[in-house]
Amino acid sequence: FLIDLDGFTAVMAVMAPLFALALIWPVAAENCVDSPEVGLLQTQVGLPQGLSSLDLARAKKIVPGPQFLAAHSGHSNELLNKHLLRISAGKAKRCEDFAHHELDGVLDIIAAKAHDVLQGIYETNQHPGGDETWRDPRGREGASLGDTAELDLLESKIPADLLDMAKLEKKCYDAAMAFTHSVPDKDKKEILINHLVPLLPVRPAHETNSLLQQGAALADGKKIFDSACANCHSGGVDALETFKDNVDIVTNGKGSMPASADKLSKKEIEEVAQYVMDQSEKGW
Repeated sequence: FLIDLDGFTAVMAVMAPLFALALIWPVAAENCVDSPEVGLLQTQVGLPQGLSSLDLARAKKIVPGPQFLAAHSGHSNELLNKHLLRISAGKAKRCEDFAHHELDGVLDIIAAKAHDVLQGIYETNQHPGGDETWRDPRGREGASLGDTAELDLLESKIPADLLDMAKLEKKCYDAAMAFTHSVPDKDKKEILINHLVPLLPVRPAHETNSLLQQGAALADGKKIFDSACANCHSGGVDALETFKDNVDIVTNGKGSMPASADKLSKKEIEEVAQYVMDQSEKGW
């Protein structure tokens, strides 16, 4: 799931769109229960134990109805949460109101109820456009959007509170996706007797991406400042007015300040310039 920040933000960037596509299947599939494909499966082998015809129809439905395409947006969590509230009969609460240990417990319960037949369908579904690299996001790789443990690799780059927030939000996406698509309807009802499922985060995924990128860039900027600038600016330095001005002075130097163009990459110069601006605003 993650080896570096780019890997993490790439996954965070697709969380909401994938969930938008995935969560509308339960609604869109209601009109396809009697499809020939599902009917043939029922006739030949009967319904697998624990599954309904709607469970099967939903799993085989790849393209959602056009009335739900508006949900494909990084800003769609509010709309998707309305669908999730319907699916859970209102037995859901805000992602931000969960503690980590509560989400871990919900994820374990959902995993125990996940049906292998549904997973098998997701793993064999094919893209209607013939894209051989496509994998149904409702399968194990999609419903569990990566290994949370790998986020620990970013602990040295991202502030602890920001990393904790990202881990919590990711668990909410994982739980909502898995509950919606990996668990048969009858087992959803059983889960909801004693448990609440998490809604999607209030903050859209693209905003979390931005916060993570900023956090990592500032962390890298601090490292560069400490190693290349702190000898002369141990107490900090006032930033210039614009980002471009700060990049220019780090790149080309001025007066007794040496140029860094031959020592730092363009990315490193931009990171240290942003760090100086951020620290100047906060107060060194």
